[in-house]
Amino acid sequence: MVWLYAIVIFITAFFLLGKLSERLLQKIYCENILSDNSNYNSSLPGRLAAAVIGRKRVFRQISLPIPGHDGEEIQLGTVIVTGSGVFIVCLLNGNGIVENPADGNWKHISAGKITEFDNPFTVQRDARALLEYYMNVSGFQNIKAYTLVVYTGNALRFSYQKPRGVMTASEFTEKLTQMNKKRKLSASEIKGVCRVLSDVSSY
Repeated sequence: MVWLYAIVIFITAFFLLGKLSERLLQKIYCENILSDNSNYNSSLPGRLAAAVIGRKRVFRQISLPIPGHDGEEIQLGTVIVTGSGVFIVCLLNGNGIVENPADGNWKHISAGKITEFDNPFTVQRDARALLEYYMNVSGFQNIKAYTLVVYTGNALRFSYQKPRGVMTASEFTEKLTQMNKKRKLSASEIKGVCRVLSDVSSY
């Protein structure tokens, strides 16, 4: 019986070592992406997500057709499907200060320049609703879509409290690992949602 226990221990240790190696490689790959400023563009969230949860669950720069509006689409940007749910990811570039009131537009203030832009959570409201519509009609009625905002400037500050769902690119990679561990969605639901996105989206 001793040899049987030894085999079980060896297999368990080999499995754990493989998991640790996989996570270490993921971390190194993500750090390499983040260390190169040329990667700080609209493809950044998708590249980081693909490194952590796999390419098959990441949909970059997609659009969904609006039912009843021939030829009209809503751009979703990057969509990721994790064990925690379905997320639309927006990118916010730059350093400086962001004025982020709960209602109304946001403002980015950097080097004396003020740029006003739409609240990303408000902008994505229709996109989330449309994504949930396609999931609902495909048989996934209880799955919600959420918005995440990833910002690239480590020196970026928010004039109001930083909203939930807003994070740095480094925090995003850690959040992905956590979200993927949770199991709000079953494996079949994850596959089904990915299939829906592949069927109805355009790139």
